[in-house]
Amino acid sequence: MIQDAKYRLYQDFLEQFPLESLEYMTLEKYTNLNRDDSFCYWLESKTETLGSIWGGSAYKFNIFRYIKEPKYNGKYLHDNKYSWYARLGKSADEAFAGTKELIVRIAHLASEGNLEAIDRIRGIGHAFKWKIAFMYSDLRIVHIYNLDDLRNAALEMGMEHADKASASAIQRFLAERQDGRDIFEYSDYLWALSQSSEHRLKHKLIRPIEKRTKKYPSWREMYLPELRYMSDGKTAEYKALFRYIGEYYGWTQEDFDIPKLDGTSLLENRVRWSVHKLKHEKLIQLAPGHKDGKFIIRPEGLAWLEANDPEFRKNGKYTDSDFLNDVFMDSESLFKLKELVKNKKNVILQGAPGVGKTYSARRLAYAIMSEKDDSRIEMVQFHQNYSYEDFIMGYKPTDNGGFGLKEGSFFKFCKRASADKDKKDYFFIIDEINRGNLSRIFGELLMLIERGYRGTGLKLAYTDEVFTVPENLYIIGMMNTADRSLAMIDYALRRRFSFYNIHPGFETPGFRSEISKYSDIRVPKIIEAICQLNDTIARDNSLGEGFKIGHSYFCGQPDDSLWIENTIRFDILPMLEEYWFDNRDKFRQESSRLLNLLK
Repeated sequence: MIQDAKYRLYQDFLEQFPLESLEYMTLEKYTNLNRDDSFCYWLESKTETLGSIWGGSAYKFNIFRYIKEPKYNGKYLHDNKYSWYARLGKSADEAFAGTKELIVRIAHLASEGNLEAIDRIRGIGHAFKWKIAFMYSDLRIVHIYNLDDLRNAALEMGMEHADKASASAIQRFLAERQDGRDIFEYSDYLWALSQSSEHRLKHKLIRPIEKRTKKYPSWREMYLPELRYMSDGKTAEYKALFRYIGEYYGWTQEDFDIPKLDGTSLLENRVRWSVHKLKHEKLIQLAPGHKDGKFIIRPEGLAWLEANDPEFRKNGKYTDSDFLNDVFMDSESLFKLKELVKNKKNVILQGAPGVGKTYSARRLAYAIMSEKDDSRIEMVQFHQNYSYEDFIMGYKPTDNGGFGLKEGSFFKFCKRASADKDKKDYFFIIDEINRGNLSRIFGELLMLIERGYRGTGLKLAYTDEVFTVPENLYIIGMMNTADRSLAMIDYALRRRFSFYNIHPGFETPGFRSEISKYSDIRVPKIIEAICQLNDTIARDNSLGEGFKIGHSYFCGQPDDSLWIENTIRFDILPMLEEYWFDNRDKFRQESSRLLNLLK
C-alpha cells in the first residue's frame, strides 16, 4: 500500500505540473504562499516521501516568495514580494526567467535519459536539480538527491571510486543493479544502505566537533553524536530540537525566537537542560528515515521529563507520552501517523473490531494539538440514512410546519475553524465512515477536502454563498475492516484519503501493564490464546489481517471473575461464529479451545 501511494503521488505531481507546461509556468505558480499549488512546495513538501530535499534556506530554489522581508545582503536582492540571488538579475522576472529555463532543460534531459548533461548544469542547487530530474525521469533513476548519500550507497553496492564519481555515473551504476526491483523499494533500500554505511566515517560527512564547540562553547553539553553529519555548526540542529522539546512545554516560536546560542535565553537554557538530560539518559533518537532534524523522544524519555521537570507538564498539555500511555501503539508508529495526518489532512484509521480506532482518533487529535481541547473536535457517525443535508446543509422541517434551510455539522465546524484567528488545528472525526453513501454525503466538497484545494472557494448546492474547507481542519475517519456488508469506498474518495491500519496491541508494553492489574490467573492464558487465534485468522484465506480480534475487549474491565467469561462467551464467540459461518468444525475447534481455558 505504501508503494501504491508513492506511485499515485508521483502521478499526481505530473498531472499538476506536466512536462509540456513547464515553459509556461508563471512565477506565482513556481513559488507562492498558498503552497499547495506551488511547484517548489510540491517538490519539497508534498512529495517528500519520493525523496527529501528539506534543509537549507529557500534560496535553494533561486527565487522565492517571502513572508517576512529579508535583511539586506549583497549576495541577494528582493522586492516587495520575492527574494533571489543577485547573480540571477536585477528583477524578480529576470531571476525567474533564468531559473525556469534551467528547470525546463533539466526536465527534458531527464525525460530523454541524458543524465550526463544534467550533471553539467550549473546555477541551481544539486539536490533540487536531481529531485526535478527524478520527477520527470519516468522512474529511471533512484530518489536519492544528496551526493554524499548517493556515493555511500554506491560504495556499499561495490562501485569503485564512488567517492569521486558524478551523480549521473552513480545513477547509471545503480540502475544496472536494480534487477527488476520496484524503484521505490530499491531507492529506500539504497538510502538505508547509505545511512548505515561504514564508509560514512571515511568521508567529509562528519564535521569535527572540536571546531564547532570552540566557536560555540555552550554546544558541548547538548551535542548529539547522531547529528554530526547534518549541520553546519550554527543553529539547524538547535531549531530541530526546539520543535520536538520546546513544544512539549507549550512554547511557540514567538516565545522562543531561536537564540544565538550565547546562553542568554532562559527558555534556551530550559531546552538545553532537557536535551542534555535526554542525551545523557539515551532517551532521544533521530526519527527513522529522516536526516533533516526530525526527532522522536522515546516514551521513557517523556516519562523521565515528567518526573524530573515540574515545568514540563504546564498548561495541561497532552503529549506523545500521554498518547502512548492511553493507546497501545509504539512511538515510531505514532510519529508516522502524526506526519501522515499533517501532510494528507484526510486520514482513515482502519482495522479489526476492538483495536480502539474511535478511542485512538480523539487522542490522536489531542496529541497533534498537544492539549485536550474538545472544543476543536467534532465527531459524527455515518449510517445509511446520513445525507448531504445532515453533513453540509439542506431544508429541514420547522416547528411551524414549514421547511427552513439548516446548516449541517461539517459546514458549521468548517466555519468555526475558519474563524479561529490563531489558526489552531481542528479535527472532524467520522465514525463508520464507509457506512454512508460517501459521494452523496460529501457532494461538491469531494474536491474541497483535498489538500490541494483547501482554502479554495466554491458555491454550494443550496446557496450562493462561497464555501471553503480551511487549511487548519483535519478529517479522521474510522473503518471496520471486518464488516462484510460494506461496499468498498469509491476511488474518487479513496484517493483523497490516506489509509492507516491500526493493529491489535497485545504485544505492547502498555497492554501488558494494563492486564497486570487483573488478579484472575486465567487472563494471561486467554490473552495468549487470543494471540494464537489471531495468527489463525490472519492465515485464513477467507478472513485475513482485517478480521483479527482487538485488544480493547480486555481493557478497562472490573477486577472480578465474571468479565473474562462474559467477554469470551458474549463478545468473542459470536464474532467467531460469524467468521466461520460456513465452517462449523473450525468454529467448534476454536471456541472449545477458549472455553476450556475458562474452566
